[in-house]
Amino acid sequence: MPTPTPHSHSGGLAAGLRPILPPVAAGLALAFAGLAHGQTPPAVEAATDEVITIEEFRVETTRAQDEWFSTQAMSGTRTAAPVIELPYQIQIVTQEFIEDFEMLSLGDQMSMFSGYSAQPNESDAAISATASAARLRGFPVTILRDGFKRTPPPQIGNTYQVEAIKGPMSTLYGMTQPGGVINYVSKRPTNRPQYKISAVGGSYDYLRGSLLASGPVVKDKLFYMASVERYYREGNYDFVESLNDTLFFGLLYKFTEKTSLYVTYEAQRLEGRRAASFARLVTNANISAANTGHWNRDNGFVGDYFWPLAEIGHNRMGPNEWYDRAYDGIGVLLEHNFSRNWKQRFSYRWHDKSFWQHLLTTYDVTWLPMQNRYGYVNIYPRNRVQDIDSPYSFQTDLVGRVRTGSLDHSLLFSADYAKESTRDAYWRLTAAEEADVNIVPRSFRYLDPFNPDWRAYDPNTMSRRVSKENEEVVTRGISVSDRVSLANGNVMLMGNVRYDQSEFKVDSSNTQDLWLEGDDEAVTYSYGVNWRVRGNNSVVLFANRSTSFNGNPTYDAGTADLLPNERGSGTEVGVKSMSSDGRLSYTISLFEIEKTNIGTENPDYQTGIDNGEPEYLGIGTERVKGVEGDINWKVTDSLTLLGNISYNDAIITESNNSYLRGQRKLLVPRLTSAVSLRYNFTGRLRGLSMGASVRYTGDYVNQHYSRSGNNITYLFVESPSLANYGAFVKYRWKTHKKYTHSLRLTGSNLADKLYIGTNGKLGLGRQVNLGYELSFR
Repeated sequence: MPTPTPHSHSGGLAAGLRPILPPVAAGLALAFAGLAHGQTPPAVEAATDEVITIEEFRVETTRAQDEWFSTQAMSGTRTAAPVIELPYQIQIVTQEFIEDFEMLSLGDQMSMFSGYSAQPNESDAAISATASAARLRGFPVTILRDGFKRTPPPQIGNTYQVEAIKGPMSTLYGMTQPGGVINYVSKRPTNRPQYKISAVGGSYDYLRGSLLASGPVVKDKLFYMASVERYYREGNYDFVESLNDTLFFGLLYKFTEKTSLYVTYEAQRLEGRRAASFARLVTNANISAANTGHWNRDNGFVGDYFWPLAEIGHNRMGPNEWYDRAYDGIGVLLEHNFSRNWKQRFSYRWHDKSFWQHLLTTYDVTWLPMQNRYGYVNIYPRNRVQDIDSPYSFQTDLVGRVRTGSLDHSLLFSADYAKESTRDAYWRLTAAEEADVNIVPRSFRYLDPFNPDWRAYDPNTMSRRVSKENEEVVTRGISVSDRVSLANGNVMLMGNVRYDQSEFKVDSSNTQDLWLEGDDEAVTYSYGVNWRVRGNNSVVLFANRSTSFNGNPTYDAGTADLLPNERGSGTEVGVKSMSSDGRLSYTISLFEIEKTNIGTENPDYQTGIDNGEPEYLGIGTERVKGVEGDINWKVTDSLTLLGNISYNDAIITESNNSYLRGQRKLLVPRLTSAVSLRYNFTGRLRGLSMGASVRYTGDYVNQHYSRSGNNITYLFVESPSLANYGAFVKYRWKTHKKYTHSLRLTGSNLADKLYIGTNGKLGLGRQVNLGYELSFR
């Protein structure tokens, strides 16, 4: 099986940093030159004036009260709408907030949402784009970018704001998880020329440089936006590093005031080495002398993470692991205003992701009595090749306003079509080669983590495919939504209904092409109401009922059966408020969500062993009840406060595995919260601002009791709570009435906590970064 030749990471990544050093040096030189040249009093930058053809399809590009505030969202209706008017819990994180705290990691950014249990802040910032181990309101979260599921990962430089809409939202976006949707809203070209250069450096050899340019090419007709970003960072493990290059270019042409076309191209290239999740410790294992290190599943207990390895930053992949990821994306957006009341948007996305990785099979650590040491269980070199191609992703939204009698309607007709193909396979040496101790010696196969045998293996020699996951999925959906205003605008009713149909083929056979075909369809709905109790926004009661549908197939590798697709439903009631001057807003809600048709994993199933054992023991049901609240408050002209809190009671209510019934759901903390403060100085210290944040994640279950035969093999393990502290100091000033400079010192995990996230990976320790930015028009 042909595999790509790995890059030489001994010097390739370090060499790749050289282009970033001139921008860093130039930026700092400009900063001190500006200080020495005589300063003018700093002024708040003008609001970004993005090109807007149809307001219904773009959120406001001004921060009405504060850079950390946003009162409009795209995610709640697929069109721009004030958050106070929507009968859902919606939170927004602005780009300015992300930049103030230098939140490079997507998991770090999304952890600011209440009810989100985050993966750790890792060296590879884009890894959370799939968020496989993340939870929102107790369920896996659906990540979108401008409403699309398959795009290159968002970067700080091309993000305008991040929006979270809570609850089952399949009526808006088709197949989604019932916990909610997180949507990254991208920047667009500006009416006036705008240029920005920035450079940041700090802990873990962190370096990030970016260039952005935007503005008109032909006045009032043709506009562009171009950006280049590169970052490098090492991790909290040995042998971990990541280099990311991103190129974005977009052209927007306004045929008339009513019609525009926006075409974009984006490419990302990531390479580096990353650690797998930490090993757990197996105790009481029955280990035979003939096969030292291979423990009997019926006697060993798999417990908590083996913390001594975390404390020394041990990377169980070693120095010979490497990966390359390549993302390419093309977007086409056509917007047209038919009349005052009818407007339409048509979007197309093409996306391709290629992923290659050379790594090791990694299992748990156990005590090897014959060798009087700890050792991993059966390590072998392997290679992974993955390609995800989405050649066709279409969305169209038709917005209309009509009046029937005394009622005003805001109608939205949507249609979606997507085709996606996934090829994913693992390759290893032949069975005979792996059994040959001259090729794979015991010192490698049962590697001692405290004295490892890090020998290298050529991935091009791995000809045995041991795992294959091929999928082809085609989805189609249509929906209609209506918002009706009653009682002089004091009551707003909203209802959505959607039909989805999916066709899929799955092939998981290692020995042959064996496609299993299936299809599914679903009608999902949502409805809600907003009531302005006092005739204004001071007290707004809201309630909603919504449903979800996940059409991606679940394949049982043991029985070659397809499980029924998952369904979700939820109910929410709450209160919202916004002061008349927009300086204070809050939301409090109670909710309950249920998800059915969940595959129950069989603890007796072993990957790669064909003994007729099913991978799943049928299907089950999970339920989450909770309360959430968030607040945005401009306390004074200088002081801003953001806060949120969420409590989730998440349990497994039905399961074919009797030991799971009534247990807490995995990876779901009962309590999460976050508080952030910023103070902008005035007078002689004008231009100086300081901020601090604390995020709290409560304890959660990361492993249930589980049986194999008549013996317990997995213990019940809880991960401890964590408080993560961050802070920043920023100074901004202007020179020559044209140039705006900014120096920013940021810190995160200031208490230097050692912690492991929901995906089992070690988070970064204390980080301190210094950055400079120059912008001008």
